[in-house]
Amino acid sequence: KSGGTERPESSFSNFRSFLSTCDLFDLKHTGNFLSWRGKRHSHLVHCRLDRAMVNSSWSDVFPNGRSHCLQLGASDHRPLVSTFDSIKKRSSRIFRYDRRLRENEDVRKLVTQVWNENQLLPVSGRISKCRHAISACSKKFHINSKELITKTKAALDSALSSSLADDNLIAQLNLRLLKAYKAEEEFWRQRSRLYSGRQKHKFFSFLHEVPQSSQ
Repeated sequence: KSGGTERPESSFSNFRSFLSTCDLFDLKHTGNFLSWRGKRHSHLVHCRLDRAMVNSSWSDVFPNGRSHCLQLGASDHRPLVSTFDSIKKRSSRIFRYDRRLRENEDVRKLVTQVWNENQLLPVSGRISKCRHAISACSKKFHINSKELITKTKAALDSALSSSLADDNLIAQLNLRLLKAYKAEEEFWRQRSRLYSGRQKHKFFSFLHEVPQSSQ
């Protein structure tokens, strides 16, 4: 815990007894484990309200299990993601045109250049060349966009984790992150095979929760 009134050790005795009786202990974690940020009276408090716990049997079956404490953002609680195995499998990808590039003049010039440089190829070959050029450009554009989001999230997490509350900075970073997510919205929409009229995609939960950050 950081900030606020110190609690006596005796207040934790029942909880610790419960953990011991049930053979429960904290799952190995990464990140900042002070999972909650809020105010108690006039004090800014960071404390560990959320945790992933396992017993010995579970740990034997999933020795690579980890709990990842993610960055603070829209909520006053850090999301916790627990994984059973650290190995990630990547699926193959198919080409999808990034609609964010349609108004990009540099991309228009690139397509024209690639098309004209391959006049000896059949139409299908020239289209393939343009597709590869667009994919490379889209990847670079997406990397830059992801870097902006990553840096903004890191800055927001740092501001929210600080013992000195700077509400103006937090509001500015929330707004910047919201704009960045909105810019990415179309990118993820067209890539989601499960996208429907309900418009379910990875950013909507954040967009709905953003107003909570000002509370």
